[in-house]
Parts: sequence; C-alpha cells; structure tokens
Amino acid sequence: MRSLAVLLALLVACPRPGLAPPKTGNAAARDRFETARARYEVGDYDAAARELARVAQEFPGDPAVPYAELYAGMTAFRRGDRAQAAAVLGKLHADPQTPDDVRKKAQLYLGFVKVQDGDAAGGRALLEPLAPDDRDEDTERHASLADAAAALGDVPAALEHYDAFFARARPAERAYVLMRVRALVDKLPDDKLEPTYGRLDKGRVSAAFLGRRLAMIYRASGRDELARSVWSETASARGAAGIEGEERGGATVEGRLLGALLPLSGKRRLVGEAAQRGLALAAGAFGEGSLEVALEDVGEAKGRAAEAVDALAARGVVGLVGPADKDAADEAARRAEALGVPLVALDVGDVPLAGSPHVFRIVVPVEARARALAAWALAKGRKRFAILSPDIPYGQRAAAAFRAEVEAGGGAIVADEKYPKDATSFVGPVGKIKDAAIDALFVPDAAARLELVAPQLAVADLVVAPPGAKKPKRGRAIVLLATAEAIAPRFLKGSGRYTNGAVLAPGFYPDDGDERIGTYVARFRNVFGEDPTYLDAYAYDAAMLLRQAVERGGEGRDTVAAWLAAVRGVPGLTGDIAFDGHGNRADRGVLYTIADKGDGFVVTALRR
Repeated sequence: MRSLAVLLALLVACPRPGLAPPKTGNAAARDRFETARARYEVGDYDAAARELARVAQEFPGDPAVPYAELYAGMTAFRRGDRAQAAAVLGKLHADPQTPDDVRKKAQLYLGFVKVQDGDAAGGRALLEPLAPDDRDEDTERHASLADAAAALGDVPAALEHYDAFFARARPAERAYVLMRVRALVDKLPDDKLEPTYGRLDKGRVSAAFLGRRLAMIYRASGRDELARSVWSETASARGAAGIEGEERGGATVEGRLLGALLPLSGKRRLVGEAAQRGLALAAGAFGEGSLEVALEDVGEAKGRAAEAVDALAARGVVGLVGPADKDAADEAARRAEALGVPLVALDVGDVPLAGSPHVFRIVVPVEARARALAAWALAKGRKRFAILSPDIPYGQRAAAAFRAEVEAGGGAIVADEKYPKDATSFVGPVGKIKDAAIDALFVPDAAARLELVAPQLAVADLVVAPPGAKKPKRGRAIVLLATAEAIAPRFLKGSGRYTNGAVLAPGFYPDDGDERIGTYVARFRNVFGEDPTYLDAYAYDAAMLLRQAVERGGEGRDTVAAWLAAVRGVPGLTGDIAFDGHGNRADRGVLYTIADKGDGFVVTALRR
C-alpha cells in the first residue's frame, strides 16, 4: 500500500505553517515545541523526535503536550515506524480531551498509516470525511484514498482520486500516476467502462485512457459515430496524459509505450514499488507525456509472468522491463522470445542468458563486479589476496570469478575462508586470515554484513586504508574490496571509520557528487524525498535504454532488439552499458570508494 505514498515525502521538505499550542501554557514548553516542529518541517526527524519527547517529559500537563505528541506520531510515520505512529496517533484520536485541531490532524495521519499498513477500509473511513486546509496534506490524502480505493476494488473512486493528485503533480510524479491509472483502466471489464467513463470528468487523465478503450470497442463494433464522439470529448484529457492524438488499434506497436512486468502484490511488492519509481523518473525525463509505461502485476503464481507478457504485447508495447524475480524473469523471457518482444530483465540471475536474441539482463552480475575489483587492485600493485565469503552460491560465484581474475593478472590467493550465511560474529574467520601475508581482502556480501565484518578487521589489526596511505601506527594496512550489495548512505555513520579507502562494487550508489549520477539523485530526492536504491537505478537504466533504442534504431520490435544487442558503452547510472552476444551485461559497472573528507566519510564513484 506504499505505492503513491512514497512519492509524498517531499511534501514535508518545505517549511510551512503548522499547528501551534495555545499561549496559556509555559512559554518554555511552547519554544521547545516550536523548535521541534521546525526540525520536523525540514525533515530532520531524529532531532525532532528528541525535542518532542523532552516537551512531554519536562512539561507534563502543559497545553503543548498534545501538540508534541501529535508531531511525535507524525514524525514516527515519516521515519517509517508505523507501529509507533499508530499507537500515538490512535491514542490522540480516541481521547475526548484531545484538542479538536490535534484530533483532526491525528485522524489524517492515522488514515495514512492504516492505508500503508494494508487496512484500506480503515484508512478510507478516516480520510474520506476530511478536507485539510493544507494543500500538500490534501494531495497526500487523495493519493492515499486512491491506493485504498484501488485495493478495495472501487476503480471509479480510485480514478477520481488519481485525477486529483495528477492535477497537482510534477512530471515524474505524473508519469507514476499515469502508470497506475493505465493499469486500472486496462483491468476494468468491458461492461464497466461506460458507467465509469460517465462518472468521470472528461478533461481529466483517467478519461483519456477510458475514452481510448471505449473508442476502440465502439470502432470494432461498427459504432463509428460513438467512437468519434468519445475521441473528441477526451482530446484535452489525452493532451494532459500525453497520449498521441490518433486512434490506434490494440495490436499496433507504439514506440512510446513500454511495458513493465513488476510484482505489485505479494511478498515482493516493495521490489515492484522501487522499480516503479525508477520507471517514473525515466518517463518524466522526456517531458510530460513523451514516454508511456503500461504496468502488469506478475504476482507470485506460476504462469502469471507469461500471461502478463501476452497482455502487454497485445497492447502494442515496443519493449518490456522486468521482472525482478528469477523464476518470473525466466518465464517472461521464454514468452517474450516466442512473441518477438524485446525484454530487459531486472533479475540478478545465476545462469547467463543464451540463445534469446530479444532478451537482455540489465543487472551487472556479481562475477563481473568481482573481476572489476580484482583488476583494480592488481592495477594498484596489490599481489597477495585473501577472500572472506559467505558459504552460499552467491559467495562461491563471486569468489571463483575474483580468483580467476587475480591469477590471470599474476596475483595469488593466499587465504580463502568462508562463513555461514547467517553469521553475526566473524572472530573465527578473520582470525584465520589475520596472520597471512596479504595486501588486500575481498568480501563479497551485502553492506549489512560488511558492517559486522569491518570492525572485526580493526580488532585483528588489519587496518583498511587506500593504496599509498601512511603506515598505520598499529597493525597492517590492507585494501578492502567488497561488493557491498544494497549499500546506502547510513552505512557510513557506523562503518565509515573502519572502511576508509575501501573499494566497492555494489552496482549503484547515490553519489550526489558524481556528474552523471548526481543529476539523477537530485531529481529523485526532489520527487520522492529519499535516496534512490539500486532497484530504482536499474529500472531507470532499462527504460532509458529501451527509449534510446526506439529513437536510434526504429520503432519495430526487431530493430529495437537488434540495437540493444549492438550496444557498446551507452552511459547509464549503473555503468557504460554493454551487452555480450547473448544479452548478458558485458561491462563491469561502476566502482566506488569510501573517502574521509575531514568532516565525514563519503562514497564516491571512481571514474577512469
């Protein structure tokens, strides 16, 4: 239920007037509350939470306390702690002694919480009676009600709320909303089209998609006059949605229409939502309406991915992005190849693609990233390496690729230790390598695991440092090499001092100082109010690549596939993209390093 809510963190990024306690209480309590509220308004939620707690602790019974509790609940919601937010906001909403303005605001945010937690009916009941004076909060209310109505199967209400959100949105946000609207309209049974169309404002974007479907149905049944009428009265709506102004048959390939195969339900729903954000930015990158994305839920059921490919192919998509799950991607790839539809998959995959000229994989495999790390270290004069890896297929593949590159480059692996996949202590495996004569260590694992490994290296007197650094006062300097999957800026808070000079190959990191990546990160933060992840970035690269294929290779599916197959070094967020002869990613992605800037640690891209 977070699909549109993730767009709306930006609404709290700009200071604006908020609720204030009456002046009948303690002036110091009001001052402390105002300080806390200012922190909240600029997105400094940790500081806001501390200040708000102090109001309640130091001034019990003061009129400022309910206001502090309200903002504490709102802060918990913005930080993603929905359980805490629900507890605080629910108490305020239920208490008859709560001031009316506080109760209404608590009701609003409690409604947001319930929608995000999957209680669509409960959230809808709280939100529908409200009409916030704050335009941004009212926009967020429409977004949450759209999600709730869609979850409850009330498509007309969902479309009305999406229309209201779209009217206030910016290009990337609009692209996201258009994906949701199109998906709802495409799923609507034929017999529901006319009553739904009759209910909606013909100038809004929902009418554009409904009108197009109706016009096609009327045309197919010989009711040309009705088709022309619908087409005419939705002209302005099509303009707002960026739909080309010509009537098309469903089987015609449209060069501006991409298909997305994503998990929109089930346990991998959050993966689908992340990918949607990258697709939304890619669509918005060409200006309003220049790129359309049609969504299909691949779900979890066997056979669903193939059905989704069929549905999108019938709508005339020029290419497909996704899925992200291996089994779904394999199934979709087989069907896409059979239909001759180019597909750029988002799955990691442990087996290289082969023999499918229409299928490509955008994710840089761990083997390529391991080889890139080894090559970098060899170029810096490192010769003796240790490997510390998880005892799982991922670790085995990464370690084998790293070893092959090292040995081919004249280096040697002098220690190779493994640890269980769920290990939380690394005293034993680190102890086995600390006395080996090494000058570099390779750890292929997630950033969360690296956070546990790095301090143990320091305890063992293995000091992580960049090549050429001064000899440490204690211990032995080594270069740390790691894949650091899913690394995020928070990694630096606790682990930066243990990993200074480390070189990483995570596939993507939101380096806002990099010329190429920084522009994307700035746009992403401006729209979504948070940093992009590797999932966002890979989806963005996949969509942009397909768009370039259309612009440079033609609008036919075969010519798009041929252009993708010939790609060599197209600049992307995740590297200079190239595919081998089988559709696998051929480049080695981007390497990053951790550097001490004096006032803190940063992760920066290494550019040749």
